[in-house]
Amino acid sequence: MTALKKIGIIAGAVYLFLLLLSWATQTLFPAETQFNRFEKSDQLVYNEEELDIHYFNIEASSRRTMMILIPDAYQPAEELIPLAETLADSMGVIIPVLNKGGLRNYISNQERGEILSKWINQLPNRNIHIGGFRYGGLVAIETITKNENDLKSLTLIQSMGIEEIHFLGNYRINRSVYSLMVPVFTIFRYGFPHFGWAETMQFNRHFISTMLAMDQRHIENLLREITVPVRIIHSTADPQIPVQTALEIYRLIPHSTLDLLAAKPDQIRSNPDDWSTLVQSFIRQVDNQNGMNRALASSERIAESMETFSRDDIAELSGQALLLLILFLIIISLVSEDSACIAAGLLFATGLIGFQHALIGGVTGIISADLLIYASGRYLGYPVLQIAPFKWFIRKQDIMRARDLFQARGAEILIATRFVPGTRLPVYLAAGILKTDFWPFLAYFLASLAVWAPLLIWVTSLIGQPMLTYIELYQEYALLVILAASILLYGFIKYILPLGTVKGRRQAFEKWRRIKEKRDRSNTE
Repeated sequence: MTALKKIGIIAGAVYLFLLLLSWATQTLFPAETQFNRFEKSDQLVYNEEELDIHYFNIEASSRRTMMILIPDAYQPAEELIPLAETLADSMGVIIPVLNKGGLRNYISNQERGEILSKWINQLPNRNIHIGGFRYGGLVAIETITKNENDLKSLTLIQSMGIEEIHFLGNYRINRSVYSLMVPVFTIFRYGFPHFGWAETMQFNRHFISTMLAMDQRHIENLLREITVPVRIIHSTADPQIPVQTALEIYRLIPHSTLDLLAAKPDQIRSNPDDWSTLVQSFIRQVDNQNGMNRALASSERIAESMETFSRDDIAELSGQALLLLILFLIIISLVSEDSACIAAGLLFATGLIGFQHALIGGVTGIISADLLIYASGRYLGYPVLQIAPFKWFIRKQDIMRARDLFQARGAEILIATRFVPGTRLPVYLAAGILKTDFWPFLAYFLASLAVWAPLLIWVTSLIGQPMLTYIELYQEYALLVILAASILLYGFIKYILPLGTVKGRRQAFEKWRRIKEKRDRSNTE
């Protein structure tokens, strides 16, 4: 046994031990739900189903003015309690818990808005304001458009907005990308020794299920319909929701006011005073009948709000936001190389990232994943072929012959593979199993990638979102078209082309004559 094999066996044993230990830890010591002194629950009948609405009540029972503050779906609702406690000096605050009971995380923002609007009708307090933080802003928008008569104002803090500025800017494409995250997270959750960390990180199953259920396609129209006073508070240092989102919401609601903060959004828990001061002054202004509603909006802003969305005004991302987006593209590329490059092209087309960043995000994961496939074939696949029963069916001479063919035609094979979906994994795996020389493989691989990735990203940026439809058709029929073309080409070379020579016609005639004689004898018998 070689030293490399010993290291591999030891590493595998250690990994298996840690994985079993991780499973045992999560089973024997599950994460306990911490008791919160503010938590309460109500019953609500919705679509003939009795739902439990869980929420945190901070002085809401003893105040004339009450604010319903909807939290982000990807973080614990407890994150907003410090802000609610500072607001409690002048108003009561209710924080609905989105990932529990009737507001569970696999329902859409529309349905959450409908449920909350019905629940608000049950509340005894009639001087109610509503606000939302990040994803909670979408739910607040849904809720107030269904219940404007009972809600006095809307406050949006770091709120998400229209579909065009969210990730790739298209509902269908965004949802397809989030669907790719399901197998990635599932493999990480059950195949990696994380000891429960997978449930606490932000990109967890709650995030994925919420993203899959989210629909922002109608948010632009809802924003134009809002008539109550609106205040938008947004940090310019938010790496997840760019300031362009707040600027677009401000444009679509002509009577809204906008406050941009330099403080980081995670300080809303550790130092919420910057946010609470703005919220309190706004609520006080509305309660004193000094809030600006749609009837008081200027004609210039109303006309501006009716204009269609323009991507030309979007600035490129930078810093942490850019790094997060590139990391997300790398993760996508580990699942689908075509989708990653199309996503990169769409991001470049929207103006959120430059071409060089789109290329980095698109190809980094591709290089890592494909070289790992080659290494798996070389160090794991080939030894398997040396043991029974595989060695009974695959002779060493066949392997050597295939390797010689791959080395002789490696460039053509790798370049063709790059443009044919579904063939890359088996070809790269076979290249490793056949122990083809690594450096020529790497050179051909990088050369084909250097042509394919920039071309796909550039074409996608030109064509835009319809590119997804084209690539789906290409992926669905490419193999069938190539197979049919190969059969026709083989038939043309084997049977049609020889007819152009005397020898070929003579051989074809002899074959036809033997077939005819054989058929005549069978008919006679």
